[in-house]
Amino acid sequence: MMSTKFVEDAVILAITYGLIALRGVGRINVQPWAAMLLGAALTVVLGVLTPQQALSSINLNVVLFLVSLFTISSALEVSGFFSYLAYRLLVGSRRMGSLILRVFGLSALLSLALSNDGIAGSFTPVIVSMRRQARINVKPLLYALAFGVTIGSVALPVGNPQNLLIALESGMPKPFAVFALYLLPPTIINILITYPVLLLLFSNGAKDDVVLTELRRPEEIIVNKGLAYTALTVLMILIPLYFITDIVNVSPYLTPVTLTFMGASVIYLLSGADRRSVANNVDWTTILFFIGLFIVSEGA
Repeated sequence: MMSTKFVEDAVILAITYGLIALRGVGRINVQPWAAMLLGAALTVVLGVLTPQQALSSINLNVVLFLVSLFTISSALEVSGFFSYLAYRLLVGSRRMGSLILRVFGLSALLSLALSNDGIAGSFTPVIVSMRRQARINVKPLLYALAFGVTIGSVALPVGNPQNLLIALESGMPKPFAVFALYLLPPTIINILITYPVLLLLFSNGAKDDVVLTELRRPEEIIVNKGLAYTALTVLMILIPLYFITDIVNVSPYLTPVTLTFMGASVIYLLSGADRRSVANNVDWTTILFFIGLFIVSEGA
């Protein structure tokens, strides 16, 4: 005979993932983060977990890490740096096939250090805005972005929350070195395979010309140079620090999470008038999604 807990778990999972899977069907338009929070609330209300158990199930390392990385991504977006990158991609591409490659490669590279969620959240509106600067179809570029952040994020622990969980909870020695050694080669292979697939998927438009409709100067695009330089400096310092502290055990408190948190704190300290804009632009819905996911997973 099925236990009450089993039935409750099944109902919670069915409601939560059913709402996510059926989004866009008929009048169902519940955001994934809202569905996950509903599942978390039901887990507590139905007594599957006590409030204390629910709170303790939330991995604060992952939450703090995501908030910190999203802060860096947000600063690069708010400052106009991502828009500047997108414009440079447009200017440097004569045909759509070349632009697809550039978006794909750049998003894969950025997701290595800024996580797939961070780049997907910050770069998507930038890609969409390309329609105002050139006569192009942004659909293949959004696909290139999606494939790029998914593939590129695999190679390092900071590429996505799942990797970070493995690195922190598995007790793996020198996780950055191990990830790079075993996952960088297949990541590169996937990148080399995926680009021709993208060209095949969008073969009808890959040879179309990229016709600019708006010419801009860099100083017009980067609206806050100080914020852009601060965020870039923080990022350029963090990347080697991840590997240095991974190989040399400087301190048990210098983890990828604390290093990234410190970097985000510096950005908030020095961002001046745009401080609130940076905070507001953080992808808080993804944070809420993971908080709910931790609770639902613990109760299942």
